[in-house]
Amino acid sequence: MVPLEKMSRDVIADHHECFDGTGFPQGKIHKQVTKEASMLSFIDVLDHLRTEKNRTLEKCFEQVLKIHLQSPLGQKFHPDVITGMGNFLKTGKTQLKKAS
Repeated sequence: MVPLEKMSRDVIADHHECFDGTGFPQGKIHKQVTKEASMLSFIDVLDHLRTEKNRTLEKCFEQVLKIHLQSPLGQKFHPDVITGMGNFLKTGKTQLKKAS
């Protein structure tokens, strides 16, 4: 299998996993959940808010970040994803570190 195909399949399969281990389907925790899967999960939440609640993308970003920044960092999303998305909202530039 081509590496991009495998990574894509893994990211899609894991995008409901939570950083704290409460997600599904496998209950992966911390570094078992890739930043890419956590980013897709974040985007999935944004998409849901935007489609179901008819909000602007900026309002969706603000709502997701507000909710997840008030809870312990690293609960649903990888902490670097929350930090990076927060920086993106403020500056328009991403500052995510490459996955190691």
